[in-house]
Amino acid sequence: MAMNLSDADIYNLRHGFTQNLLKNALIRIDYSGVNNIDSWIQDNQGFMQSYFDSYERGMRNQALLRLTSPEDIAKTLSIPVDEVKKVTVHEFNQWKGKEMDFVTMLVTNYYMTLNIRCNNYKCIDPYLSLAVRFMESMYGKFGFFKVQRIGIRKIGGGIFDNMKEVSKIYKPTLFFGESVSVESIDVFNRRYEDNFGFTDKKMKANSIRILRLNSHGKLQVLLDLDCYIDQFNIEVNDYDIKGNSWEIMTAINNQQFRLFLDAVQEEYISRKGAL
Repeated sequence: MAMNLSDADIYNLRHGFTQNLLKNALIRIDYSGVNNIDSWIQDNQGFMQSYFDSYERGMRNQALLRLTSPEDIAKTLSIPVDEVKKVTVHEFNQWKGKEMDFVTMLVTNYYMTLNIRCNNYKCIDPYLSLAVRFMESMYGKFGFFKVQRIGIRKIGGGIFDNMKEVSKIYKPTLFFGESVSVESIDVFNRRYEDNFGFTDKKMKANSIRILRLNSHGKLQVLLDLDCYIDQFNIEVNDYDIKGNSWEIMTAINNQQFRLFLDAVQEEYISRKGAL
């Protein structure tokens, strides 16, 4: 059902949610054609100061690097992974917007990430707007700038007393397939991962679902959805990222939200995320 909703329906649903279980949202852009990101940083200090109060050069935020796989970026750009790992990282913090989320932006010669640690999260649109402005400025600065991948990843979940509580929000079939045929076992950790492309070839997605029993006997549920376009999608669809970056990023986010809607119960959607 969710896959057939119009963009207008998706927009209304996204903006209508009053609560959510989102923990992290991550926007990642991989690119080539940048020989010296330091020059962009120097030229765009005023631009970045309009969004952030804090800046550090050369720091490697390990928590963020766990969300942003150097191996994945290296594969996308067809470069050695060591090149990605050793590159200088420019880190911006202390978001100035009215949003209450904790936002960190990393900029390097090879990728940009916006990590939103959700705190009373409302909407991703302000962060999409920053990502679009970033790409526009990069196209203006570097003549050979080329976007290789754009992805929007959202990680959410919660802690529940039992499967009945889980099933009020999530569709249980996403977390329970066939188990091993052995008597007297208790499953305490389940992990499912699907990597797929949509049949229209417009984009791809990764879907990870994890359910585990914690030390307090509670069920921890995690839903990790990553929707993206890579070089294959860009070439097949002849995407004009320079001219249509907002439309492309919005389409990725809408498809990501459709995947989320397909994973949760109709009643949860009708309550607009209220628990």
